[in-house]
Amino acid sequence: MLRKRAFDILRKDYVVIGPQDSLGDAVARLFAHLAHTPDMDAAALVGQDGFVGVADSSDMLAALGDCAVDDGLRMSLGASDFEAVFAAQCRTCLTRPALEMLARRDGETPVAGPRDALVLVLDAMQKAGARFAAVVDGGRVLGLVSARDILGELTRLAETARGA
Repeated sequence: MLRKRAFDILRKDYVVIGPQDSLGDAVARLFAHLAHTPDMDAAALVGQDGFVGVADSSDMLAALGDCAVDDGLRMSLGASDFEAVFAAQCRTCLTRPALEMLARRDGETPVAGPRDALVLVLDAMQKAGARFAAVVDGGRVLGLVSARDILGELTRLAETARGA
């Protein structure tokens, strides 16, 4: 794990969400991406000044739920049909800026350099309780490292050690 670097296992098959994207755009793009890459449900959040964080489908659901439930409950007071009010609020929430809604959900995505040892990336992810780390060089996102990919690498390492 000391020889392997973040660059060795980073994934380039992820969605990028930018400043112009709405939450609805982010959700649609992630669903389209999941159709052919079901094991990568992460999106890199990239603002005007570069990398902001990582959001996955759970973060998007939570952002939509928080927005729609909070606003829906407040607006439905006295309304006869909560479902209609809630659906309208979901539509409204999906038009809001994705970065604004998702960046605050990102609890500190670990950031690694391309040459960082994989063991250090794993340690940072564990400390942050994160499923993903971003590999960033010069403010540019090169890719994402997932906990699943690190687990696969550890399994291969263990198999190699057993065969030696």
